[in-house]
Amino acid sequence: MKKFLLTLLLAFCASGMIAQTALVTFQVNMYNEIIDGNFDPATDQVTIAGGNFWPNCGPIFTDPDGDAIYTATDTFTIGNQVTYNYYIFNAGGPITPGTTPCDF
Repeated sequence: MKKFLLTLLLAFCASGMIAQTALVTFQVNMYNEIIDGNFDPATDQVTIAGGNFWPNCGPIFTDPDGDAIYTATDTFTIGNQVTYNYYIFNAGGPITPGTTPCDF
């Protein structure tokens, strides 16, 4: 019985040591970029890259309701710092200077 209780206690303590995650939602308003001609919703995509995502892109943002506010959600470990930049990609590759192309 003591072994069972000790095993149960160890399992309970270990469960608290497992990294916990949380969903983080990113939003970016692309209205001005659309008006200025820097973003075409029909052909361009918005993503996040750099920092935690290097050398890959983060999630591709979507705008299902057409309000020019693009949204993406990703999972991160609680307590970790997240660094990122928003990027615009078109069919020809990145149009934001100094970026590394991501593989879609």
